[in-house]
Amino acid sequence: MAIPTPSLVNSSIYSEGPLRGLHYSGELTSTVMSAGTVTLLITSSFNQVFTGTTSGQILDLGDARDYNIGHEWWIYNESMTAFLDVNRNGGTLLSKVPPKVRIKALLTNNSTAAGVWIIGVISLSTAGGVLTAMFSSTSNSISNKFLDTENISTSDSLPAVAAVSANIGILTFSGQGATPSGNIEIRVNTSVGAAALTVALVGTQTQSSIVVLPVSAGDRLNCKVASGASGVAKALVKLYS
Repeated sequence: MAIPTPSLVNSSIYSEGPLRGLHYSGELTSTVMSAGTVTLLITSSFNQVFTGTTSGQILDLGDARDYNIGHEWWIYNESMTAFLDVNRNGGTLLSKVPPKVRIKALLTNNSTAAGVWIIGVISLSTAGGVLTAMFSSTSNSISNKFLDTENISTSDSLPAVAAVSANIGILTFSGQGATPSGNIEIRVNTSVGAAALTVALVGTQTQSSIVVLPVSAGDRLNCKVASGASGVAKALVKLYS
């Protein structure tokens, strides 16, 4: 059956009430990564898909002054190995999107070309999405302490073991403290020395951070609430590949 052609073409439709329909198809543009830069325009496709294996690809979200507040881009990194840099207009890095991760960028201020954007994780691809590790504590006094793996030990130091080789791409944090501060640190195959991954808490009870941490099957992962943390209160940290 032939794909139906549009019966209405309009560059802008505004409704003060709800709009209903059986189906909505946002246009899609697929790009093979080439270490180049793709700059979006108001006429660009809503869905931006990136494939391939070449590192260094940049997606520039375009001049925010051309968009209305609330404008969204849905961005899919379907590469198995390469990260995608999403930049504000002008070259400032907004988000480094790991392989097999899908995000959306939401514009909240369009007074400058760079704009103010919120990044949200849409989902992990079916090729990823494995819960690599979960660390937590039932204690409120956890500053400068290692968290247990799924609270199955009272040692506050039990590491998780990576089941497969993967890129950890997302760290989520939740806790009972209203305004936690400090850092969450992940160490690989050691509980001392420099952290392989550090994420700063941003003063909210829950947060999701896009991160870069390759691990190999069998690696032992240690999660620490760094010294100086406050208000963390019964932290729960999850890592996703």
